[in-house]
Amino acid sequence: MEFINKATESCKNAVNATGNAFGNAVEGAAGAIKTGAEKVASGVADAGHLISSKIAEGTAVTKDAVEATGDAIDKNAEAAHNEINNAVNATKNTYNDGVAKVEKAVNDLK
Repeated sequence: MEFINKATESCKNAVNATGNAFGNAVEGAAGAIKTGAEKVASGVADAGHLISSKIAEGTAVTKDAVEATGDAIDKNAEAAHNEINNAVNATKNTYNDGVAKVEKAVNDLK
């Protein structure tokens, strides 16, 4: 009976650890998504302001500014996309590691 109690406790601990790790990974992913979205929003807002002012001035610089702004938006969007992908991959890896630990604990009980 004591063996079953210890094995059950070990399994509970593994499940709790998996839940905690998964929760932490999800929080990390949410933070990365928020950071990426803020970067994109900031880039778009800055781009809009820059484009408006250059067009209003009617200068030849407008074309160059629009192109530079587009490049900046592309870079911010790509960086945000990469951060989101990294967070998702980290979440998947953490979850898979947790599942493997639970499976090992269950197999150890057998």
